Amino acid sequence: MRQKTIDIAFYVSILLKALNAALELALGALFLFTGAVGGIIAYLARIELIEDPTDFIAVRVMNWLPHLTSGAERFGAYYLLSHGAVKLFLVWALLKRYRWAYPAAIVVLGLFIVYQLARFAGTHSVPIIILTAFDLFVIWIIWMEYVTHIRRKKDRVRRSEAGSGPV
Repeated sequence: MRQKTIDIAFYVSILLKALNAALELALGALFLFTGAVGGIIAYLARIELIEDPTDFIAVRVMNWLPHLTSGAERFGAYYLLSHGAVKLFLVWALLKRYRWAYPAAIVVLGLFIVYQLARFAGTHSVPIIILTAFDLFVIWIIWMEYVTHIRRKKDRVRRSEAGSGPV
């Protein structure tokens, strides 16, 4: 794959991760400060039930909602806030091209993938698989950009050493 294509894919995928992180932060804040989790989930489940009154997940969600505790709402809010903050921090560090950020982002996304696969095992949710596939692509792009970053740095050092020889 040409380097220019990898660079473009890197920036686009990282910016999409930033957008996702910002959305998670906004939703986490909304849930934390308004307590609107139950209402939003009920609204989304009702829309799904209008389309398909026998939808397995929507029926279960509507049955589960009366048991939603404020502790569970707070957990969801904190999860979204922490998840979004970590991703936004890593996006910032990657855009600044900090060398440590590349392996850190790969590890964090890998942990998210493990969690998503565990969730998929219980839910068989297609969106989770799509998100996981995207995260795998982002890991690959980050790795390719990391290798390029290291190569460019070595080239600069070699050129610098070659230019600083005896006169």
